[in-house]
Amino acid sequence: MNQSLESPSTTSESPSAIFEDWIQLGFNASCLVIGLPLNLITLGELINRYRKTGNRISLLYIHLNLSDLMVIVFYSLTRFCWLLTYQWYGGDALCRLFRFADSVSFAISSYVIVCIGLDRTYAMKRPLRAASGAREHKMLWVAWLCAIVVSLPQFALWQLYEPQSMKDFKQCVSVWIARADEFNNGVMPPLDLLQFRLYSIYHILIVFWIPFLLLIISYSMTLRAVVRRHSNGSVLSVDNSRRSFRKSKPHKKVSTQSVLFMVGHDNSASNRRHTLCPHDDYEGLRQMSGHARLRKARNRTMQVSVTLILIYLCCWLPYNTLSWWRIIDPDSYAIVENTFYFLNGLVVLNSVFNPLIYGRTHLMDFPRRIMRKER
Repeated sequence: MNQSLESPSTTSESPSAIFEDWIQLGFNASCLVIGLPLNLITLGELINRYRKTGNRISLLYIHLNLSDLMVIVFYSLTRFCWLLTYQWYGGDALCRLFRFADSVSFAISSYVIVCIGLDRTYAMKRPLRAASGAREHKMLWVAWLCAIVVSLPQFALWQLYEPQSMKDFKQCVSVWIARADEFNNGVMPPLDLLQFRLYSIYHILIVFWIPFLLLIISYSMTLRAVVRRHSNGSVLSVDNSRRSFRKSKPHKKVSTQSVLFMVGHDNSASNRRHTLCPHDDYEGLRQMSGHARLRKARNRTMQVSVTLILIYLCCWLPYNTLSWWRIIDPDSYAIVENTFYFLNGLVVLNSVFNPLIYGRTHLMDFPRRIMRKER
């Protein structure tokens, strides 16, 4: 998410709070008060689970959780502090560092969601190879590396700025806004405006639209694999039923009395094997129930993954669609920017929703574990 046009414009007068600012202040405070504990509790539970089981999907959720924590800390917290003071007190180095971390947090959120989508696709197409978990580690390394590399320009594009007409009024703004205020009365020169638009397009492409395209490709492949497996499974089940029926036809009918007589009076090895039949049936039932539990767990993982991606799209798509208006005509967008802030807030709200989706069980178990420790 690009904040270049969301920064306060520097004018000759110190900004005063408006109604929309109080709404934003309350919203970011709510994200901090609710989202921070939710994500921290879920992170602890996920780490404990991963240490015990080594489950690869838990590893993906851990990294998604870390990205959500980064969004809440580096965006909601800094936004909340600025709305309280309307100034930046952190100095130039922290200005650049926080804008870099802010960009990394939104980028890695998108990239981990893509990793989850690719993991589900690979698990559906190659279930045996997917069990190793090595691929997830590689995908996550690439995701973090890409998020860091694509965010490096933030160090050069943000700065601490103090207007000449307002001493001791310091802001963390983009270089384009600083130059526009200092040399051109707040209006961007054509070359600066072109650079700003190109960078904004680059930013929303790498943070949202390219990951969005990868998700569409990934889940199209997953859907095709599900349909293919379902059709192949139906054919195989019919063939297996026919084979088992053919095999069972030559068997002779044995009366109940004969079976009881053989079990009760014959101690031969062959008949002792017959007495193990109930145990074999029990083992077969255990295997069947184990497969059923595995299938149920796999289906639940797929449902959680699909829900995460749908919530991600619902929260991110409106804002990133509106961003094209901001790029094409920033002047008209600036007039209604505060009105559409709730779309910006949806992106942040996604980081509050996520632990409720993948960590619901852990959040419900957390109070019970606390009560057990107190006993």
